[in-house]
Amino acid sequence: MSRYAFVRKYRTETNLMSHATINRPRFGKIPAATAYSGLGRTKLYEEAAANPNLFRKSGAATIVDFDVLDAILERLPPAKISMPRSRKPRQPGSDLGATRPGARESADE
Repeated sequence: MSRYAFVRKYRTETNLMSHATINRPRFGKIPAATAYSGLGRTKLYEEAAANPNLFRKSGAATIVDFDVLDAILERLPPAKISMPRSRKPRQPGSDLGATRPGARESADE
């Protein structure tokens, strides 16, 4: 299975099922782990430094243990989302005809 097919498969399954019921392999390569978790490569390597069992080696290939990755994801704190500040509504026509400081005057003068 190509990594793009893997990504499409997991994105589709994630939309249709809860996280606990996804039928996923126990191990996968780093691109599959980034697609599965939403974490970037750099963050995966940082987590691997703190969690020595996250990565395994098979010859030259680096394999990610998805069970360890799931445990890392479960330890992440919940996101704190706040509403954006509302902006003061602009008055109609308030910026029309305004010149910028230092802008040249028209050539008619």
